Amino acid sequence: MKAGFDALNKRVDDLIKEQHKPRPMEQSTPAKLQTSDTEKTKPAIDKKEDMSQDKLQPGKRPASKRQTKPKKNPDFEYTTGTKRKRNDNTKQTEDDIPQVYVPGPNESTSNEYMIEPHQMATVEYIKTWPDNQVLVHIGLYTATKKNLDCLFNNSAYMNDGVMNAYIRILKAQPTIQHRDDGYAYLETTYDANKICLDTAASLKDKGERSFNLTRTLTYISHHMVFFPINIPYKHWYLAVLNGNKGVIQVLDSMGPTSNRPEQRKLLQGLQNRVKRLEHLNLIKKHEWQDTQIHKWKVLECTPDQMQFDSSSCGLFTLKFMELWTGNRLSTFFTQKDMNSFRLKLAVILVDYQWNKVKGSPGYKSTNVEETYTLEDIEKKK
Repeated sequence: MKAGFDALNKRVDDLIKEQHKPRPMEQSTPAKLQTSDTEKTKPAIDKKEDMSQDKLQPGKRPASKRQTKPKKNPDFEYTTGTKRKRNDNTKQTEDDIPQVYVPGPNESTSNEYMIEPHQMATVEYIKTWPDNQVLVHIGLYTATKKNLDCLFNNSAYMNDGVMNAYIRILKAQPTIQHRDDGYAYLETTYDANKICLDTAASLKDKGERSFNLTRTLTYISHHMVFFPINIPYKHWYLAVLNGNKGVIQVLDSMGPTSNRPEQRKLLQGLQNRVKRLEHLNLIKKHEWQDTQIHKWKVLECTPDQMQFDSSSCGLFTLKFMELWTGNRLSTFFTQKDMNSFRLKLAVILVDYQWNKVKGSPGYKSTNVEETYTLEDIEKKK
């Protein structure tokens, strides 16, 4: 029996040794592997076809076949890190809007801002007079030699005398009154400042012949009213009441801002005037969408800074008054243009054909009467 157990143990030991014995690796042969019947009937797939099928698989990006880095077209702007949704071709997109070339501040857009050689005689004529000498008298507005001195100094701030004299010239031009959004009325700095002082209490006793109310009736008979706004000794900018659109349009050479207390005072004073007119039942018709000015949206129409010095804001404001159509500036201008326009403005004011102060070298007498007399009539109380 013991011999039987010994034989069994020897057999088990042999089996264990057999399992732990290292097996020799099979040598690969060039012989083809046998395939199943299913694999035999499956057609061979070309490598190019296989890659095209990978492209169809959702969520899987195929390998790029690009051999070189693509060149960027310098005429286009490339952005990265964003994903744009394909727009409906029937709707206007930003790409459909033509891009307007905007010159830099040191570029000049036109020679019209430059002074002509023969006009230097007028410049020298102005400099010969004492400070208190009145050299400009247009309509009801005057400017002395001292007022004009700001036009000979690029760092000087524009004063009311110069601003109002040029605004008066603009008001007399019929082409200036016609804009894209209708008839425009250009207010002077003097009367724009008066509006800011009009409260409900101060207007309580004003009657239909009051200048404050008759001037406001003039405003509402125009589609657009232009108000030059002044932050004393600091800044000028323009506020346009666009009654055709029912919005307030702000043009500021320093760009947009949300803090405009002077503008709020002007709009509140104007709203007080309108309420007084409504109380007296004096508004028979008007050219505005409505008379609720305090509800009109305020739009900043100069999204970028145009002025790059600390003193030419008044010049920019005058050009805004001249060129704003209600939708855009009819002509673009730059800081360099305003630097040139400063000296040119002195010549324009003194040589103006309806300047009551005659005698400058560039003055040309005329027998034609100035057609614009509306403001002088309104001014009389």
